[in-house]
Amino acid sequence: MVLISSCQTAELKKGRTPRYQINEAHLSAVQTRSQAPARLPFADGHTWWAKGRRRTAGAWPQAAFRLILSSPAEGGKTAAKGPGKPPLRLRKRPEFLACRAGEKRRGRLFLVEALDSGDPTRPPRVGLTVTKKVGTAVERNRIRRRIREALRIKAAGDMAPGTDYVIVARREVLDAPFAQLSAELSRRLARKP
Repeated sequence: MVLISSCQTAELKKGRTPRYQINEAHLSAVQTRSQAPARLPFADGHTWWAKGRRRTAGAWPQAAFRLILSSPAEGGKTAAKGPGKPPLRLRKRPEFLACRAGEKRRGRLFLVEALDSGDPTRPPRVGLTVTKKVGTAVERNRIRRRIREALRIKAAGDMAPGTDYVIVARREVLDAPFAQLSAELSRRLARKP
């Protein structure tokens, strides 16, 4: 159905051609060849909607490559203990506050608060604190990542079982070389004689 304005109908009645030509009458109603429905851009449509978003085989992210310290043959230093699983984490505020009553080990890069629970069968736990006065959110997250990696690679083996640790980071962690950071963290977490 074609809608025509009242001006166009008046011009048509007088036998004149309207200012706006109606081209619908000149189109062929017969299609020359078979075509896919215009609604879908291609023949199989959106079949992935029914299946869900799945990746093809082999499209999953690969394991990290060469993120640990290089080997001595390549001129690098290796960690004293191999990289392993990270220690358990402190997650609740009362656990962090309880560590404030424990021993404090101050250093240039961070402060370590250690509280012995008295249960040597329990694995050590660690919590990180990076305050807003250290820097922006990007810098604070970078500090957390550096300390977590130093814990995982080197310092986790130096933690005493049954002890909770809170590491309060300082801004100097950003600029310190990673080897120095991991060595100092290992030294601060080691049990004092």
